[in-house]
Amino acid sequence: MASNPSNERKPLLSRASSSVESTEDAEQQHAQSLLAEGSHSHSRPQERASRTPLPVRQLVVLCMMRISEPISYTLIFPFINQMLEDMKVTEDPRQIGYYAGVIESLFAIGQLLTAIFWGRLSDKIGRKPVMMTGLLGMAVSVILFGLQKTYCGLIICRFLAGMMNGNVAVLQSIVGEITDATNFADAASYLPLCFAIGSIVGPIIGGYLSLPAQQYPSLFGGSALLIEYPYFLPCLVGGLLNFASIIVGFFFMEETLVTKKKRPATTISANDCRADYGTITTNVDAMEPTDVMMSPAIIIHAKPPSIRSLCTQPLLMVLLSLGLMHFQNTAWGAIVPLYSYTKIENGGLGLGLDDIGFMLSTSGFGMIVVQLWVFPALQRRFGALRVFQLTLGLFTISTILPPLVTYLARLPNTKVSSTVAYMSAVLMLRSPTTMCYVCTLMMTKMLSPNTLALGTLNGMTQTVRAFAQAVAPVVGTSLYAFSISLNILGGNFVWIIMVLICLITHAFSLMIKPQSFEQAKNVRNH
Repeated sequence: MASNPSNERKPLLSRASSSVESTEDAEQQHAQSLLAEGSHSHSRPQERASRTPLPVRQLVVLCMMRISEPISYTLIFPFINQMLEDMKVTEDPRQIGYYAGVIESLFAIGQLLTAIFWGRLSDKIGRKPVMMTGLLGMAVSVILFGLQKTYCGLIICRFLAGMMNGNVAVLQSIVGEITDATNFADAASYLPLCFAIGSIVGPIIGGYLSLPAQQYPSLFGGSALLIEYPYFLPCLVGGLLNFASIIVGFFFMEETLVTKKKRPATTISANDCRADYGTITTNVDAMEPTDVMMSPAIIIHAKPPSIRSLCTQPLLMVLLSLGLMHFQNTAWGAIVPLYSYTKIENGGLGLGLDDIGFMLSTSGFGMIVVQLWVFPALQRRFGALRVFQLTLGLFTISTILPPLVTYLARLPNTKVSSTVAYMSAVLMLRSPTTMCYVCTLMMTKMLSPNTLALGTLNGMTQTVRAFAQAVAPVVGTSLYAFSISLNILGGNFVWIIMVLICLITHAFSLMIKPQSFEQAKNVRNH
């Protein structure tokens, strides 16, 4: 008698399903320890021994693609205020902050409008094509930025750069798909490390390559193009770096979305089954090697969950803290270049473009040190959630120091190099920012119901981030311009408000409890 194919498949499916459930429970417990209490106290020797090696080749490719975005994003910071002054957008230099804030916000506004779209699109057509599109959009827009002669042109280019780029959320999804619970934290830490490197290179490019005919007359003094467009050279370099990233990604990046991987459509491996809850088994050998036969419709027609179903209470608390963190950090990042450029008599530091570029790059060096050595030790000791909370508490210290730097800069015998050193030290105190990014990435992944939701979920975090980054520069630079124009509290009113924002951010982060992630796990299981 002919056997029923569905009956033949049922034991195999059941066996794989039970194996998946048991390994998911184990890895969820491992992830809980990473989030709440550190991994060292919960990891048994055999668990540590089963740590999955990092996918080094793909991580290198992703890092090369990631690094071009922060370079393009930060390279305008040293010269944007001078550029606006050259355009004569205002007759009062103290009002430049209002216009600079708009330019710096537009990138995030563009991302705000399209982040979820790019995330969901990557869940449908794959990660690679979305990444390529984002890099191409960034390359073209940053090159065009350097060729603008009007304020309106700057607005359009900066907005398009953000609108075409949803790569941060997509990269987070990719890292979640090429790692498991044993190596995710290590792999995720490389993304903010790339941002740190980009934060070093970008301001250096912007500060040292702008106004090339003036800074290097022997090399560029005869270039009519660079005399006519004095800020084109750094933008061109930033654009070429994006094109280089496109080439690297096209030839070496592998597609990670399960439904788009190049494999026979009639089978799905145990590795794909174990990815259902967004984290992967801590012991791959525990899985049965047999490929589980399934209908192609399960793979091809699987749809990501709705946004509404993802909006659980724990996720909303994480998103709120994430948004506040990005707001105060982005506002700080917008105020500091303006504060550094403003003349001393108007309440700033009166630094040149090259000094500003060098000073901004020093924070990137601090980020690298923190990410490579400080964060791993703290994460193992305290866990991601507590590191996130502790780091936000430390931001208040750096925020109260600029008035002291202003006082020192105004002393008669203070040299420019000393002022740069003072402010560089303050910026180094902001280096733990990178730890916050990794911690929120870990917490977000823990709250993902499955891998099909990663793109959407990371798109939501990118939207929150973009909203904060869209509002913060305008608020921060306008508040700074308002403070120095009216000389409120000696121009220090802006720093008092920033301290209050830091305290509020820290307070909201303390409302996130380890139990929230356990509740999210229970919801998934039921």
